[in-house]
Amino acid sequence: MPIEFRLPTLAQIQNSSNGTLMKSLIEDDEFRSALVTGCPGSGKTTVAAMRFIRLARMKRNPTLLTFHKLLAAIIEAQVRGREATTGHVKTFMKWHTWMSHGEHVDGYLQGLTREELARRLKVSPLSRHKGSEVLFDETQDLPAFVCELIPAYFERAFVSTDDGQQVHDHGSSARELEELLGDNYAYCRKETLNYNYRNTYETYRFARQFMPRDNLVAWDPNTLERLKRDGRQGRKPEVISYKEVSLRDEHMLTTLRNALGNVGVLCRGVDEVKATHGLLIRAGIPSSTYHSELKGTPAELERYLVTTYKSAKGIEFDTVVLPRVNYETRIPKEWYVACTRARGQLFVYRDLAGRDIDPLQSFEPDSFSEQILGQGPTDQDMEIPF
Repeated sequence: MPIEFRLPTLAQIQNSSNGTLMKSLIEDDEFRSALVTGCPGSGKTTVAAMRFIRLARMKRNPTLLTFHKLLAAIIEAQVRGREATTGHVKTFMKWHTWMSHGEHVDGYLQGLTREELARRLKVSPLSRHKGSEVLFDETQDLPAFVCELIPAYFERAFVSTDDGQQVHDHGSSARELEELLGDNYAYCRKETLNYNYRNTYETYRFARQFMPRDNLVAWDPNTLERLKRDGRQGRKPEVISYKEVSLRDEHMLTTLRNALGNVGVLCRGVDEVKATHGLLIRAGIPSSTYHSELKGTPAELERYLVTTYKSAKGIEFDTVVLPRVNYETRIPKEWYVACTRARGQLFVYRDLAGRDIDPLQSFEPDSFSEQILGQGPTDQDMEIPF
C-alpha cells in the first residue's frame, strides 16, 4: 500500500487555530518579501505549498525551492494532485543546475559561493525574464546569500524557516534572513505560526527536551498549553532499551507490523538506513528507502519509509520509529527533527551496551514509558498471590 501525504483544504485551514493568519499568508499579494517562522508542525510547508498551488492555478508560474529531494518530490505530488500545472517545484540544487545551464555544485552546497551564484544568475534565463514569485521552504538549511541574491530576479519572495530545525552548518538564521529581506527587498512581512498541528502534547513534551532551553521556539510554553487545551493528547513516547541487537530487531519488527498509517523509520546516517531497510525487506515488510547517496527518489513510496533524520524534514508520519537514539556525538537538532515527525505514536530504541552519548539521561522521567528488553520482571511487576 503506498504512503499517503495530504494537504488540507482552504476551508480546513480557515477553521483551524491559526487559520486566519495561514489563509492570509496564502492569499496576500501585497508584500515584496515575507518571512514565516514557526515550530515543527506549525504549517510552514503547508502554507508554502498552498500558496504555490494558488499562484500556479492563476498561471503566474511560481517557483518553489526546498533543500531536500524527498520533500520536493512529496510537495510536487501534492501540487499535481491539485491540478496546478504551471510553475516549478525543485530542490535548490536541481533548480540551480537548470538555471546555470547544467553547471553542477558538488556536495551540500559547499562548492557554491556568493560570487559564483551572482555570476550564474546574471547569465541565467531570469536575467532576461523576471520570475513572478519564488518560495523557499526549509530555508534554514540554505546559505543566507541564496535569499539575498535570488529574490532580485523575482517580483516577490516568500521564505519559511525554523532555527530549531537547522541541521547543516552552511544554513542561515531567521534573524539573518529578516535583515537581508528587509534591507534588500523593501518591506518584509514577518509572521510566526505558533500552533503545532502535528504532534500530541506527549510527543512534543518529549521531543523538545533534546533542545537547549535557550531555544525559545522549541521551549515556548504556549505550545504545550495549546495542545493540552485543545485535547491534543495521546500515548507517551515509548523508549525500548536493549543490549542485544537481535532483541531490538525482533521487537522493532513486531512494532512495525502493528504500526498504523504512514510509518517513518528514521536513522542517523546512510549506513543505518541501508541496514534497517535490509532488515525490513528480509522480514517481508514492503518498504521504500531514501538517502543522500541515491540519485533520485522512488517513483512511489510504500507505507513504510526508511530514511535519515535530515531527509525527513518537512514530512510527517502517523508512526515514527527510531532504531537507535544514542551515538558518539550529540545531535540535538537532528533528534528534535526526527521525533517531531510523529503525528501519533513514537518509538525510540536505546542501546545500553555501549558508551555512546545517551540524550535521554536528562529527560523528565514521566515524559516517556520505558521497556528494557531481556530483563526479567522486577519485584514491583510481580503479582501478589493473594
